[in-house]
Amino acid sequence: LDNFNWQKDDIGQVMMWIHQDRGNFPYEKALRWIKANENKIQDWLN
Repeated sequence: LDNFNWQKDDIGQVMMWIHQDRGNFPYEKALRWIKANENKIQDWLN
């Protein structure tokens, strides 16, 4: 967990996608963010 660092802009992106879809399928929006930011995920895991 020491490497985990989620920026305000990243959180905002996911929240915006969820809001645009009227709160439907938030899990899918999280997966979308993960797929779009695989390099950040890898940095967290290394």
